[in-house]
Amino acid sequence: MKHFELALERKLPIILHSVRTYSDALEILKKTKFPHNILMHAFGGNDHEMHELLKYPVYFSYGARLFKTDKMLKVTP
Repeated sequence: MKHFELALERKLPIILHSVRTYSDALEILKKTKFPHNILMHAFGGNDHEMHELLKYPVYFSYGARLFKTDKMLKVTP
């Protein structure tokens, strides 16, 4: 939470590297109503988690896992 508080205070974007904790990240976003850009680094969630995250100003980056299947590429806006 401290990272979100600092980013809010200084009006900065935030980069999240979240491994199998997307529900936690979503809960924090809901609580803080984080208005600034968010980069989900090395996103590995599913399409439902992606659509929930897209309710916020979020960008996604992907690691090598993306190239094993093109499913996430198809659903990424």
